[in-house]
Amino acid sequence: MEDLDGKLSTTGDQSPVEDWPFDLLIDGVAQGITQTTGLDGCTTWSELTSGINYGVAEELPEGWRALTGTEKSFGPAVSAGAYSHTFINTQKTGTFVYLPMVIK
Repeated sequence: MEDLDGKLSTTGDQSPVEDWPFDLLIDGVAQGITQTTGLDGCTTWSELTSGINYGVAEELPEGWRALTGTEKSFGPAVSAGAYSHTFINTQKTGTFVYLPMVIK
């Protein structure tokens, strides 16, 4: 989500960010194909292999800087597990982006 006023303490001023670049990680290694978020600012994978260590890493477009870590490891997938992560970034103008990732 993009936060229009750049203040985390306010609500109701956020909208999804489409086409945000990121990578799916397996055992901490990017899989070599950059993916992007959908219309809702999210991406969901299903039917992941149990026991494999999954994660996500964002690729910051030019003009953006990270306010949180740019990589998140979820550890080994479990058949009934679902994991989610939100990246928070800012443009040089101070706009924030919330990027929820859901892994099922």
